[in-house]
Amino acid sequence: MQRGRVIAYASRKLKPHETRYPTHDLELGAVVFALKKWRHYLYGDRCTIYTDHKSLRHIMDQSNPNMRQRRWLDIVKDYDCEILYHPGKGNVVVDALSRKSVDSSTPTKCMRIAVDNLLVSLIRDDQVEGMRSENWKLERIKGENTRFKQDSRGLLNRCGRVWVPMSGGVWQTVMEEAHKSHFSIHPGATKMYRDLSLNYWWPCMK
Repeated sequence: MQRGRVIAYASRKLKPHETRYPTHDLELGAVVFALKKWRHYLYGDRCTIYTDHKSLRHIMDQSNPNMRQRRWLDIVKDYDCEILYHPGKGNVVVDALSRKSVDSSTPTKCMRIAVDNLLVSLIRDDQVEGMRSENWKLERIKGENTRFKQDSRGLLNRCGRVWVPMSGGVWQTVMEEAHKSHFSIHPGATKMYRDLSLNYWWPCMK
């Protein structure tokens, strides 16, 4: 999440041997799964992890962790992250996501992680380049750029949606995250457009 808005979701089915893990290990494993999945966003930047498992807040102080936990803790230590408790009953969207499965009897586990500043920074940098007059034709924003307004994060918005420049790499990142969305098993173009258009804008989006 960023500023209270979800950037991406991720979930996966438990492997057969993982169904025998204690709850504490499942929760820690979910954290590690999320950190690995979004390493390109999170590594080297500050991030916040919300969990509905209280004991994870003190995971680094745990005495006598087992070998699996030690291996996972070594991964967590690579990141500058803060773990905060968030009651499970408040995670209604994520809870619904974890129940979306082809076979509802198959146990699943998902994790929501807050992505802080990296995506904003990438978009901001690409916007600076895109606003150069020599890039207006490529960006197709001549005449549109006067409608942009800057928000509190320094991002240019059009009608309340963040402008994503086409010439930089962040456009591909936004598309990839939308394509990997687990709201639907195989998100189609129409649904992807609908999801993206809630927060982002670029010319000829559809």
